[in-house]
Order: sequence, then structure tokens, then C-alpha cells
Amino acid sequence: MNDIDNKILRFHAHLEGDDNHRYKSWEHCYTYFSKENAELETACLQMAFYLASWGMYRGSSFLLWKDYLIHKDIVEHLLSKRHLQRIDFTKATKQELDEIFNLVDWIKGWYQNNIEFINGEKKKVNVTDTLATKIILGSLGCIPAYDRYFIDGITSVR
Repeated sequence: MNDIDNKILRFHAHLEGDDNHRYKSWEHCYTYFSKENAELETACLQMAFYLASWGMYRGSSFLLWKDYLIHKDIVEHLLSKRHLQRIDFTKATKQELDEIFNLVDWIKGWYQNNIEFINGEKKKVNVTDTLATKIILGSLGCIPAYDRYFIDGITSVR
């Protein structure tokens, strides 16, 4: 077994030993979005808690100043895209991949176009690729989160 295998197994052991590990919030969110009868407000709550436990509600984030229902339109749109949960990436079409990347842009645009005030001040929100892709990861699971860990990992492969 090589070093990477040991690191993965050691990391996974932390999850197995803690029934309430913060990373399980992804599992709860994704599982809820997979339900055929997912209720919109509960899906918003699942999304907000998942994003909070994955660091998206930190001090400088515009989300810190919003309640869970800020995600309502986003979540409603994501629930209409559940077919993306079933993509077989060994056979993915350009149309399917374009749909995912268009969804990233749509999410970013929705927040930028619909949030004007942050903590009582008129501000333009900064919607990162990290936030948009974490939202898609938590709900549809069809894209990795483009956070610093993913970017560091993918750039080190070159």
C-alpha cells in the first residue's frame, strides 16, 4: 500500500469514528436532494447547514448575513436538475458537461443579481467558484468543489 492509500484510509477512519462529523453534512444534503419528494424549505435548510459546515458562512461571506431561505430560488432550480446526479462521466456528453458549467454560472449570477444589501449596506456580492461548485456538489454531486484543496491537488498532477 502506498502513502496516498494510507492517507486516505486514515482520513476515512476519522469519519467512521464520529457519527456526527461535519463532513457528514454533505451526505445529509445530497441524500435529501436525491429524494423525489424533497420539500423546498427543508432542502434550503439542508443546503445552508452543509455550506456552513464546509466553511461558506465565515466572517467575510455575504451568506453570514442571510438566513437559509436566501437559497430558495437556487435550491428550486437545483431540484429541477436532479438528472445531473446520474451522469456517467465515462460517457458524459458535451451537452451534459456544458449544462454543469452553465449551472455554475447561473448560481453565481443569481446571487450577484439578487442580493443588493449585506448587513444593511448596499454591496456587490462576491460569488466564488468555490461557493457555486460546493452548492452543486452538495445537491447534485456531479462536480468537485473548486476549493483550494482541489485546485492544489489538480495543479500538482501536471
